[in-house]
Amino acid sequence: MLVSPTETKAPGFVARGGRNVVKQRQNTTSSLAIDSRKVFKSELEMLSWWCAELEATTYDPNRAVFARLATAAVKRLKRMIQILESGNFLERQRDLDPSVLPEAKEAAELGDELNEIFSWMFDRSLSDQDLDQHGKFLLDRGFSFTRAASIVMGVKKRAAGHRQPSKRTLATRALERKQLTGRSWQGLANDLCNCGARRHGKACSDRLRSQVRELEAVIKKFC
Repeated sequence: MLVSPTETKAPGFVARGGRNVVKQRQNTTSSLAIDSRKVFKSELEMLSWWCAELEATTYDPNRAVFARLATAAVKRLKRMIQILESGNFLERQRDLDPSVLPEAKEAAELGDELNEIFSWMFDRSLSDQDLDQHGKFLLDRGFSFTRAASIVMGVKKRAAGHRQPSKRTLATRALERKQLTGRSWQGLANDLCNCGARRHGKACSDRLRSQVRELEAVIKKFC
């Protein structure tokens, strides 16, 4: 069964997992150490879950660009998980062990790369149902109600004002249609531009072409 990713929403906190878990925790009292282990495990499970979801999906052949980006994301998620699971990473990080710095830097860089890749795959707009699902996901994996609520409210705040498809996800669709149909940039602008104008002229097609060039550079760099 082919699954279209068009309705899939990536939580805003997923790609930040790398940066969240590589922040130095300088307070090492026993109670905070226990909490750090719990949060670390939950965030690691969250990364693992998203990796499995992306890897298991069979994508619509019309979404070839999306599928390439998903493959690039899975590669980085696997590497991040490998780093976080290896060599007492959390304990070394919490104790400010210098040996953890190269791994922490790499994990943070992977988180930044995932943010970039996901921004071309998923819209930032989120329904109340999406937010509820994210909150339940966090609670099921050991996050406290307070922490889960804080994360969900942060995601909601960042998603505010993003009710329309983002320019980046529109560029992903434009490149896919261009590859499949050879449609002109003006035709693609007529189909996809969401600037609000009644008619889409050269400015719209030029803007869309510029966004696709940016996407092509991302694909060349990460895929």
